[in-house]
Amino acid sequence: MSVLPRTFYSNPDVVAVARELLGMVLVTRVGENTTSGIITETEAYTGANDVPHTLTMVK
Repeated sequence: MSVLPRTFYSNPDVVAVARELLGMVLVTRVGENTTSGIITETEAYTGANDVPHTLTMVK
């Protein structure tokens, strides 16, 4: 398993970045604790005017 380079996230095609992240493993380390999980869902936003769909839901 390797760390993605920062250039991976510089791709202006945010949809492509989101698609490529699907199925990857996200690992976090805090102190001596390590957790990991598989990325199963992503969202792609192109700018400040994009609003996450969860903020537009009305209950």
